Amino acid sequence: MKKILIAAAIIIVIICVYFVIQALTLSEEERAEKHIKALAAAVEREQRDLVLNYIDSTYLDQRNMNYGQFISMIDEFFASLHDISVQIHNLEVTIDSVHADTAFFANCSLGLRVTAWHEEDRVLIFGGLVKPTPVRAYLKRTDTYYKLYDAEY
Repeated sequence: MKKILIAAAIIIVIICVYFVIQALTLSEEERAEKHIKALAAAVEREQRDLVLNYIDSTYLDQRNMNYGQFISMIDEFFASLHDISVQIHNLEVTIDSVHADTAFFANCSLGLRVTAWHEEDRVLIFGGLVKPTPVRAYLKRTDTYYKLYDAEY
């Protein structure tokens, strides 16, 4: 029994070390891409609090939608729709600048299509039927998350 417990503990330690090393070896582009995909997954699971982790409080896009309006839109979106699907195509991340290891700024281009169920109908929320709509997102990382602070869509 002791041998099994020791072997299990060793396996757990090895797995933890592997994930720590993997997390430390990600490039900033890979880190930003991972956060974009995590944001999409949070939207699909309708996890409002997790979605908010990825939206910067200074959010303001070219259509003058600010953070408060964005949050209201998210709340309404989750209240009226279910089985949300976010499809990301051709995601390309570029790190724009690094400010003394305190902030990373990035932008990404991607094709985006969002569908969901509204009552008894499958509806297209964003993007084209044939081709996803191009989006450019601007992100900054000052702590744990890359946060969206502007978008062109």
